[in-house]
Amino acid sequence: MEVERVSNDTDKELAKIAENEVKSQAIGWQSLLTFTVLFLAWLGGFASRLFAVIRFESIIHEFDPWFNYRATHHLANSGFYNFLNWFDERAWYPLGRIVGGTVYPGLMVTSASIHAILNALNITVHIRDVCVFLAPVFR
Repeated sequence: MEVERVSNDTDKELAKIAENEVKSQAIGWQSLLTFTVLFLAWLGGFASRLFAVIRFESIIHEFDPWFNYRATHHLANSGFYNFLNWFDERAWYPLGRIVGGTVYPGLMVTSASIHAILNALNITVHIRDVCVFLAPVFR
């Protein structure tokens, strides 16, 4: 009687282990499928944003505003303190714009930092190219 009870308990434990393995494999396949679909969606968005770069050249289009490029260029050349105190007379013409208090500088700081890191590694890249290629990465 004891032997049968032990074998039944062992069988139940083995069945639970097998069931957990099947569930974990299903979750693994589901995670892989989710990752693959999201990666393909990102790749399609990235390729569509780079279509103009591949077909023509790396230029700022209407999707990548010139103001962000000019602000990034000013930040890279003048430094963060001067960027925060910059009065841009070309924005909101004829009034101008105090840039430091009216923008969220995350994009500009990221682009300027990537530009500085690449230049420190002796990889010469124009700030415009960093701005053009950074936009598709985050889309």
